[in-house]
Amino acid sequence: MRIGSNPLRHQKLPQAPNRVAAVITHLPDERGYHSERLEVVQLSLRSLRANAGCEVPVLVWDNGSCPALTDWLVHDFRPETLILSPNVGKSSARASIFHMVPPDTLLGMADDDMLYHPGWWTAQEELLTAFANVGAVSGYPTRAMFRWGTRNTIAWARQHGEVEVGNFMPKEWHREYCLSVGLPQLTQEIINTDEVRITVDGQQAYAQAHHCQFLAVAGRIAPLTKWNDEGTSHERAFDESIDEAGYLRLTTPQRLTQHMGNVLDDDLRALAAEFGLLEGVHA
Repeated sequence: MRIGSNPLRHQKLPQAPNRVAAVITHLPDERGYHSERLEVVQLSLRSLRANAGCEVPVLVWDNGSCPALTDWLVHDFRPETLILSPNVGKSSARASIFHMVPPDTLLGMADDDMLYHPGWWTAQEELLTAFANVGAVSGYPTRAMFRWGTRNTIAWARQHGEVEVGNFMPKEWHREYCLSVGLPQLTQEIINTDEVRITVDGQQAYAQAHHCQFLAVAGRIAPLTKWNDEGTSHERAFDESIDEAGYLRLTTPQRLTQHMGNVLDDDLRALAAEFGLLEGVHA
């Protein structure tokens, strides 16, 4: 039964923000592999907000985390949008986020173990808006990402600018990357891998984009995402789908974000202290 009509029926919704930083979290417990990940996630989110260089509302999709993380998110960090769900996996959460925001939203998508350097958002946005056909821009240059999903970007750059192949990144970046993913034995192999750097109209970038952190216009990427029930798999397929759709995949020349892994070592703690962000992180 209804008496009268709902006064909110024809009410216009508030204008959606044109920038959203989205992070997908999952901390099942605080044992074993995950015993130190709470402070990693805390530092990641605090550095994201503090170092963006502009006002960016934060959306956190939490995939069934333990009470220690969800309590911190609700009572301490307080993202502008918090979605609590069972663990649907990274790919499915990412697909849902891309479809729930307006298509013209500039969406920064990331894992929960990234460290953000000062100005990380503004520099990536500048690179993304420099060209009309950019699919994704990352702030995390690493040689490991040149092996797939770069064909369209390199072909486009050869037509419109300059392509260089060589070793341009500091070797230390690659050592840190291999340690952060738990594969120190790959360090020398990664160091010996060539990089592809492009220059178009004076704008320089690497011909790659890391799926663990990137900016994208939501409407360009949403059709390429889909529900997937296999946790964090199919990342390479996601990268390649952007390339196959004809979009550019780019990374800033400077390192603006970096992968931390599941522990904060002395170097990461020193960097966090330099950013003024170590205090207040759970120990």
